Amino acid sequence: MLTPEVQNQVNAALAGTPKERTSVLPALWVVADRMGWVDDDRIQAVARFLELPEAEVYGVASFYALLPREPGAALRVCDDLMCRLKGSRTLLDNAARDGFPAAPWP
Repeated sequence: MLTPEVQNQVNAALAGTPKERTSVLPALWVVADRMGWVDDDRIQAVARFLELPEAEVYGVASFYALLPREPGAALRVCDDLMCRLKGSRTLLDNAARDGFPAAPWP
């Protein structure tokens, strides 16, 4: 279940966009950011909130490997050339320095 606070934050993130397929990933990122991870229960809650089939939301959540799918999962940081040029290594170093679990991906 999404808390009213998370629902408000999802609405704010989706302001001006209809509740459809394009809103699934931003909604999942808000849930991951505010609740820590996106498990099956939260996928169901997002699907209900967006009035979309659960399978569609699950498909997006399972496709994007950077979304945390379990509690305590390390933050996965893109580590390809473009991400490195934009500072992914600095992000990984800062996370390690601050004791936050982070891992390069892929």
